Amino acid sequence: GLVNAAAWLDGLYGSEYQELRKKHYIDLPFSLDGTGLIQPDKVNAVSAIVAAKNILQSRQMDDFEKGFNLRILLHVAGDIHQPLHCAS
Repeated sequence: GLVNAAAWLDGLYGSEYQELRKKHYIDLPFSLDGTGLIQPDKVNAVSAIVAAKNILQSRQMDDFEKGFNLRILLHVAGDIHQPLHCAS
Protein backbone atom coordinates (compact mmCIF):
# COMPACT_ATOMS: atom_id res chain seq x y z
CA GLY A 1 0.00 0.00 0.00
CA LEU A 2 1.26 3.36 1.12
CA VAL A 3 4.79 2.24 2.07
CA ASN A 4 5.34 0.52 -1.29
CA ALA A 5 3.97 3.53 -3.16
CA ALA A 6 6.23 5.94 -1.28
CA ALA A 7 9.39 3.93 -2.04
CA TRP A 8 8.46 3.15 -5.67
CA LEU A 9 10.29 6.11 -7.28
CA ASP A 10 13.68 4.83 -6.05
CA GLY A 11 13.15 1.62 -8.02
CA LEU A 12 12.92 3.29 -11.44
CA TYR A 13 16.36 2.94 -13.03
CA GLY A 14 15.87 2.79 -16.80
CA SER A 15 16.98 5.56 -19.13
CA GLU A 16 13.31 6.34 -19.79
CA TYR A 17 13.12 7.59 -16.19
CA GLN A 18 16.09 9.98 -16.45
CA GLU A 19 13.91 13.09 -16.03
CA LEU A 20 12.36 11.67 -12.85
CA ARG A 21 15.76 11.50 -11.12
CA LYS A 22 15.92 15.28 -10.84
CA LYS A 23 12.65 15.24 -8.89
CA HIS A 24 14.21 13.52 -5.88
CA TYR A 25 16.07 16.59 -4.59
CA ILE A 26 16.69 20.32 -4.84
CA ASP A 27 20.17 21.76 -4.56
CA LEU A 28 19.56 25.01 -2.70
CA PRO A 29 22.85 26.89 -2.76
CA PHE A 30 24.31 28.53 0.30
CA SER A 31 27.59 30.28 0.99
CA LEU A 32 29.20 31.40 4.20
CA ASP A 33 31.70 33.69 2.45
CA GLY A 34 29.60 35.30 -0.30
CA THR A 35 30.87 33.05 -3.11
CA GLY A 36 28.73 33.24 -6.26
CA LEU A 37 26.20 30.43 -6.36
CA ILE A 38 24.54 28.32 -9.02
CA GLN A 39 20.76 28.35 -8.86
CA PRO A 40 18.90 25.02 -8.67
CA ASP A 41 17.67 23.23 -11.79
CA LYS A 42 14.12 24.12 -12.82
CA VAL A 43 13.12 20.45 -12.45
CA ASN A 44 13.61 19.58 -8.79
CA ALA A 45 11.79 18.32 -5.70
CA VAL A 46 9.83 21.54 -5.20
CA SER A 47 8.68 21.72 -8.83
CA ALA A 48 7.74 18.01 -8.62
CA ILE A 49 5.56 18.62 -5.55
CA VAL A 50 3.82 21.58 -7.20
CA ALA A 51 3.24 19.68 -10.46
CA ALA A 52 1.91 16.60 -8.64
CA LYS A 53 -0.45 18.73 -6.56
CA ASN A 54 -1.78 20.45 -9.68
CA ILE A 55 -2.34 17.13 -11.46
CA LEU A 56 -4.10 15.64 -8.44
CA GLN A 57 -6.44 18.64 -8.32
CA SER A 58 -7.14 18.62 -12.07
CA ARG A 59 -10.49 17.39 -13.35
CA GLN A 60 -8.94 16.73 -16.78
CA MET A 61 -6.34 14.15 -15.66
CA ASP A 62 -7.18 10.45 -15.71
CA ASP A 63 -6.75 8.03 -12.83
CA PHE A 64 -3.42 6.72 -14.16
CA GLU A 65 -1.86 10.22 -14.19
CA LYS A 66 -3.26 10.97 -10.75
CA GLY A 67 -1.96 7.67 -9.33
CA PHE A 68 1.47 8.19 -10.89
CA ASN A 69 1.72 11.69 -9.46
CA LEU A 70 0.42 10.65 -6.05
CA ARG A 71 3.35 8.23 -5.85
CA ILE A 72 5.75 11.01 -6.86
CA LEU A 73 4.26 13.30 -4.20
CA LEU A 74 4.52 10.65 -1.47
CA HIS A 75 8.15 9.94 -2.30
CA VAL A 76 9.40 13.47 -2.84
CA ALA A 77 7.65 14.85 0.26
CA GLY A 78 9.72 12.36 2.26
CA ASP A 79 12.96 12.98 0.35
CA ILE A 80 12.87 16.76 0.68
CA HIS A 81 13.03 16.50 4.49
CA GLN A 82 16.46 14.83 4.31
CA PRO A 83 19.29 17.37 4.61
CA LEU A 84 21.38 15.89 1.80
CA HIS A 85 18.41 16.10 -0.58
CA CYS A 86 17.95 19.86 -0.26
CA ALA A 87 21.32 21.65 -0.21
CA SER A 88 24.55 21.83 -2.15
